[in-house]
Amino acid sequence: MTYYNNRIYTITEVMFNMNPTHKFKLADGKETTYAQYLLDNYKIKLEYPKDQPMIRCHIKRTGQDVYLVPECCLVTGITEQ
Repeated sequence: MTYYNNRIYTITEVMFNMNPTHKFKLADGKETTYAQYLLDNYKIKLEYPKDQPMIRCHIKRTGQDVYLVPECCLVTGITEQ
């Protein structure tokens, strides 16, 4: 779950080849980094922008992948098994 929008995601893969300084395109075509996006939209300044891998989550409903910053995630739903 991300604490900035309270959405729950299922992890598909940990992307060790990516970090929050990697760039992606916004819906309007502009490029930004994940760290800058969080700062601009949620006022979250990452403490470790280069030292953490990204988390990939596949959204079945839309067929798209979402990339999350671990620093902004909370673990939920872990069972004893």
